[in-house]
Amino acid sequence: MHSLFRKLTYDKLSKLKLDGQILDLGGIRKADYHKLIKGQHNIKVVNIDGDAKADFSFDLENKFPIENDSYNNIICLNVLEHIFDYQNVVDESFRILKSGGEIINVTPFLLNIHECPNDYWRYTKQSLHKIFAKAGFKEIEITEIGTGLFGAVYQLKFGFFKIDIIRKIFMTVYVFMDRVLKLVRPNSFITARHMPLGFFVRAKK
Repeated sequence: MHSLFRKLTYDKLSKLKLDGQILDLGGIRKADYHKLIKGQHNIKVVNIDGDAKADFSFDLENKFPIENDSYNNIICLNVLEHIFDYQNVVDESFRILKSGGEIINVTPFLLNIHECPNDYWRYTKQSLHKIFAKAGFKEIEITEIGTGLFGAVYQLKFGFFKIDIIRKIFMTVYVFMDRVLKLVRPNSFITARHMPLGFFVRAKK
């Protein structure tokens, strides 16, 4: 069973429609989220790990060995936090995107440390906007991934629940409690706006 963060991320990805050539930074060839994205497209994968069976293998902290204006879209899911020079990833993504191309980025906020092999950063909505704007992206849309306080508590306790049916029950209860809380206190500091699990970024070149 997926964590709440992944489930909510996949919900957002399932609403996407992307056409043309897509480059997946840090993904794997058989990623299940590839099937969620609608549209007529072909996905190429970049991963430095040989076990990922990627189309390209290179370090995202260096200049990408890819020509300018090569891809219609880029997806970068849960990668930036693992890259110390994150600005290079965003700058290079802008360079290799075609005019009008779009980048889809997901990055965690309230999530446990997860080395892969390293875990360097957590970003706020404001910092992500500056990072993508600095690279030259326009029409930057950033939305919170999460449900609020109880969803955050559940996510941090996810590894504690070892049985899927137990996980599902607790997830359902915690998400419901956040919905009730949002109705009762819509402007409180414990809704998803102030306690996100992460952020979903869409930006155009």
